[in-house]
Amino acid sequence: MRIAVISSSEGSAFAAFYDIAKNFWPENKYFIITDRSCGIEQVAADRHLPQIRFEEKDNNIFSKKSNDWLIKQGNIDCCFLFFSRLITLPLLSNFPCINFHESLLPSFKGFKALFQAFSSGIKFFGATAHLADTDIDHGAIIVQAISPILPSANIDIMNRVSFIQKVCLELIITEALMNKRLTLAKNEVRWLKTPTVGIQFNPNLENQELKRSVYELIIKNNVSDFFSAETL
Repeated sequence: MRIAVISSSEGSAFAAFYDIAKNFWPENKYFIITDRSCGIEQVAADRHLPQIRFEEKDNNIFSKKSNDWLIKQGNIDCCFLFFSRLITLPLLSNFPCINFHESLLPSFKGFKALFQAFSSGIKFFGATAHLADTDIDHGAIIVQAISPILPSANIDIMNRVSFIQKVCLELIITEALMNKRLTLAKNEVRWLKTPTVGIQFNPNLENQELKRSVYELIIKNNVSDFFSAETL
């Protein structure tokens, strides 16, 4: 697979995903696009991944330049979005663009979704991977993750849990695409085989070694209280 990553973030969730994924799918290639100086550029440099920056304020111009560069790279299967702006045509029409958002959509769209959730008094929070379209945090949902908001929770802890959730969502999608259990079109998510449903990830990973890698990440980030023993 050849995966583009469009990001304006520090890139921690992608970096953790990449470091796990390279052990399972070493043939996969990744291409990083940014619109500003941000942490994921260093992530790309450290891992020797192709990277380019388009400092364009206009979303349409940025999307056009990104699209043209990806076409030159050839055979891009999908785009992962960790982006604080909307992308537009032609990107949306040429590639399945998957947005990773830190809430259980359709709740808490837009910026600071975790803070919105924490301030609202809800008892669960999560992350969503969905096909992006021209509306903010809208489009067909591919996979979601959920965790309880425990009495010990604060924004820092919720960010660490959300980080784990997003890494796992990236792995779930990649595993399903690699195993040809999932196909993505412009606005359509199609599972070719009934996916495995987990308690906190729907769908869930199938490969047990992948699950163990996520569990190690959970322990490393000291957030095991937020994940059920039956989660993975």
